Amino acid sequence: MRGIAYCLTGGKAADLDEVLMPNVFQELFLVHGCTSFAAFGPAAADGRLVHGRNLDYSGIEDLARHGLVAVHEPTCGHSFITLTFPTHTGIMHGMNDQGISVSMNYSLAKPEHMTLDGIPFTFLLRQVVQYAGTLDEAMEGGGVGDAASRPPLRPAANRGTGDGWL
Repeated sequence: MRGIAYCLTGGKAADLDEVLMPNVFQELFLVHGCTSFAAFGPAAADGRLVHGRNLDYSGIEDLARHGLVAVHEPTCGHSFITLTFPTHTGIMHGMNDQGISVSMNYSLAKPEHMTLDGIPFTFLLRQVVQYAGTLDEAMEGGGVGDAASRPPLRPAANRGTGDGWL
């Protein structure tokens, strides 16, 4: 994120707020919506897992105009692909080169159940898709550092995880 902040400001600012906010706005402003699906076995044409997600919550129409497909090839972990937005370092959905796919859906959360002592859900999903090579590793949160054991900022979120090529 520091690199993005550096580029956005022409090397003048070290403040990460401008980069952090696009990654956590959904949790801080209680945005909710989106739908996901998964089908396999007799529900899928060839029996293999099909996993997808719609980005269908209101309020981001302007942001959606700037969406892009990003292929990440990190020096650590697995390469992965996601549909994202400029400055968004976390992910809302994606699939890695091992066939691990993730998606998220926010639902309503009461403010008293929110915490700032957690990790943004989008960062948790990026950790899973970047570091998990098996479904077991994905279900454990990617297994990197203490982030897997930290709670998400917003407890009213559902994660879809699958293993298999789309």
